Amino acid sequence: MKKIGLFPGSFDPFTKGHEVVVRQALELFDEVIIGIGVNSSKTYCFALEQRIKHIESLFANSRGVRVISYQQLTVEFAKEIGANHIIRGLRDSKDFEYVAIFRLL
Repeated sequence: MKKIGLFPGSFDPFTKGHEVVVRQALELFDEVIIGIGVNSSKTYCFALEQRIKHIESLFANSRGVRVISYQQLTVEFAKEIGANHIIRGLRDSKDFEYVAIFRLL
């Protein structure tokens, strides 16, 4: 079975930290899908098309990376695209606490 990882976020902007997470994930997964979540009630600094083009340009020479926007719940989108893993970056101790709680559920 193909290992597909979904890296969800608004990516407004897509940072060097996000890029590092994707490049590391490429070592673990056959395919990494960068899912740009769109929330109609949120105001963004960069247009969706700009974010997609920027991210695609960063990974133009990398096999196994796709950039797709979505509007539904992340778990529903993951099922739709066949992702069997969700990729998350950890920024500080609060993120580690969240992961620990999530694993208990």
